Amino acid sequence: YKTFNGDGPYREMYVEPRSTAQIVSLDFDPTQANTLYMALSNGVILKTTNGGESWFFLDTIDEPIVDLQLHTTDPNKIYILTSTGMYRSDNQGEEFEKLRVAIPGNIYTGVSVTAMDVSPQDGDQVILTGVDVMIETNDGGVTWENIEIITPESNSSISAVTYSPNNRDKIQYISGTVFYSSSDGGRSWRTTELNLPARRSISSLLISRENDDIIVLGVR
Repeated sequence: YKTFNGDGPYREMYVEPRSTAQIVSLDFDPTQANTLYMALSNGVILKTTNGGESWFFLDTIDEPIVDLQLHTTDPNKIYILTSTGMYRSDNQGEEFEKLRVAIPGNIYTGVSVTAMDVSPQDGDQVILTGVDVMIETNDGGVTWENIEIITPESNSSISAVTYSPNNRDKIQYISGTVFYSSSDGGRSWRTTELNLPARRSISSLLISRENDDIIVLGVR
């Protein structure tokens, strides 16, 4: 659905005909406001160049897709997150390459990668999280380094992670009902226990572009 004034009403722009597939992610081209990419849970990637009036098929990833994000300045680069790894395209989605990502899988579910974020300051800086692990790349996924985190080793997944739009060294993530924040690239962390209703879990995390103190959490 799309609105043209930021406040509704919303007009339907796409309907997925297969009941087995869900829309899991959308992202804008950083240079073209009418160009968007859509990822479906069954691995299909679609694109529109006219603001959603029509969509065309780009590619299929042979794994269920969890997230899709574009490089913040280079419209050629697209990152795809699956439950077990990461793919990158350098030609606007015409081809995708699976990147070498070393994150161990959950012993119960087999899922290894749980969340991704692309730095607003540098689109080659990407962070991935898994079960009790966080890794980061500064070269678009060619090489990776571990970030030391303080999440208890209880086989608890990190459900959301984000960079600050205003400070590339500020990282925040959620594991269980605890909010973790670092202002020095992960060298030290502070924690906040979140008072959530019973049986609720956090699925998304967003920091305001104008003020780092304004944080929004999406809860299932």
